[in-house]
Amino acid sequence: MNLPQPVANFCRNNGYGQTRRATPLGGGSPNSGPLFVKLNPGAPPAMFERKAEGLIALAAPYG
Repeated sequence: MNLPQPVANFCRNNGYGQTRRATPLGGGSPNSGPLFVKLNPGAPPAMFERKAEGLIALAAPYG
């Protein structure tokens, strides 16, 4: 699997270094490495932003 060039550039330019390997994952934990990148070329606009908002809301203290 090849990362899209903008993603590889972002990783390199932000101190994550050169991409050594890209492997598609099916579910599971994103905590298996130093960086986890989630891609979905068919995603509706702002899908990942909405998901991030939902995860932040879930992490907030109840009440």
